[in-house]
Amino acid sequence: MSLSVSQSALCLQQGGVLAYPTEAVWGLGCDPFNQRAFETILQLKRRDPAKGVIVLFANYAQLAPYLSSPIQIEQGPRVTSYLVNIKPGAMPSWIMGQHAKLAVRICEHQLVQQLIHQSGTPLVSTSLNPQGKQPAKHAFQVWRYFRAALQQKQLQICQGSVGNELRPSRIIDAESQRILRH
Repeated sequence: MSLSVSQSALCLQQGGVLAYPTEAVWGLGCDPFNQRAFETILQLKRRDPAKGVIVLFANYAQLAPYLSSPIQIEQGPRVTSYLVNIKPGAMPSWIMGQHAKLAVRICEHQLVQQLIHQSGTPLVSTSLNPQGKQPAKHAFQVWRYFRAALQQKQLQICQGSVGNELRPSRIIDAESQRILRH
């Protein structure tokens, strides 16, 4: 069963893990300040905690208080995530993994923006697929990859559809403008 946006926001507020559609692929997410939920995501994906994850924000105003200095965010033809310097202690270290910078994105997917606004928190974002598998483009793949977790209520699904982007976001270091992932 898929949850509405308001039910999904409540799931996040209560420490749940959520499968949700983004601009290009389905993502796994949680409140970035909830370590238990974050560890569930790492377990489900079999993801190395040293890798860190992207954190989604609804707009620049929501992101700005976390930044150590303002950055320039480009709204362009391609969805872009940025590596940014944040204020000490602004985000839990487990979100950043072994990295000194935080990966962030102003999410352009309307459903995700609503989810962030209604939950009152930024949203962890990592592609919904176990390590080494293809990212999910369709809701049925959520069931294929995580049937047991869904049945055990370790994971909930937010109803919706993936956007029109053909591939996951590129990643740019906001300070150096170096492209890290095309």
